[in-house]
Amino acid sequence: MKKRIAIVMLLALVVFTGCVKIGEYYVGLNMQPDLTDSPFEPGLNVFGVLKCGSDFDTINYHFEVQNMLDLQDWSTGLEVPDAQIQLTRISSSNEALNYDLSFVEGAGYKNNSIETLPGDRWEYRCMKDSFEVTSSCIVPNLPIIDQSTVEGKEVKIIIEADSTQFLYLVYVFQGDNVYSEFKVPQPNLTTELFISPEWEITSSPVQVYVCAYDRQLREYQTTSNTFFKPNAFRPSFSTVNGGYGTFGAIAISTKIIE
Repeated sequence: MKKRIAIVMLLALVVFTGCVKIGEYYVGLNMQPDLTDSPFEPGLNVFGVLKCGSDFDTINYHFEVQNMLDLQDWSTGLEVPDAQIQLTRISSSNEALNYDLSFVEGAGYKNNSIETLPGDRWEYRCMKDSFEVTSSCIVPNLPIIDQSTVEGKEVKIIIEADSTQFLYLVYVFQGDNVYSEFKVPQPNLTTELFISPEWEITSSPVQVYVCAYDRQLREYQTTSNTFFKPNAFRPSFSTVNGGYGTFGAIAISTKIIE
């Protein structure tokens, strides 16, 4: 079951990360921006996400840095093992904490001291040679699952309105079965989902996870995916300054339907 969940979460991340190696392997997409109509300019392609709340694992963040690649020259490689990533966490009481991330492997960076809470503001800064990428985000509030029931073959989920949440990724689990669905909430309105899984719902418990995305990740997810098709290049869309990619946050809540 844990392996099944890990695969589902990995594929969900692949949809909107800048990880070209993982993306090409699993879904056949080149995840680098499409700059074929513009002169090539070297730079950094970054991905950073912070998580808080209930989750399938204990990982509360994921950070990657890649080189921008010229389509005619891949000799430089994707990995950037010597970038400097600095994070600043500003709590609701205006207390500031700084974190420096260290290169791990592939394109990944980490700092095991990172803690996340809803409402915190985070500042992101990534530097390599003359390149500097910056961004900021606010961790969404934990989604409130106001009501969740099983009605026949449908799972009904109602999520309270919240101005910090801009996109929902909802998972439904029962035994070894997994179903996921995105939903864009309407401002100031509760969000209702009527999910019909591909399996027959039995009397055993159904577990629901609701992942609330901040504005940055919603824009990156909904805009960059519009043009996805097999073996097509990612369009040149970004939510960071000074480079390409995204930096944002996700808050997660779960509920068991008996």
